[in-house]
Amino acid sequence: MTPHQPTPIGVSVKDAALLTSLGEKDIRDSVNRGEIPAVRRGTRIVIDYQGLVDWFRSHTPVVDKSA
Repeated sequence: MTPHQPTPIGVSVKDAALLTSLGEKDIRDSVNRGEIPAVRRGTRIVIDYQGLVDWFRSHTPVVDKSA
């Protein structure tokens, strides 16, 4: 986010996948398991942005052992 853009409240599955570099299926599966907070509006899933960030940061970081 740039300083002139407000932080979004919710993002689409597609945008969540782009933000995290994960697949849309991975995001949908995590939403369906209740790991990522989201709301459904008809067939659309709107993911809580801060919840997505918290979920992503809660996972163990990958450590490069070759260095």
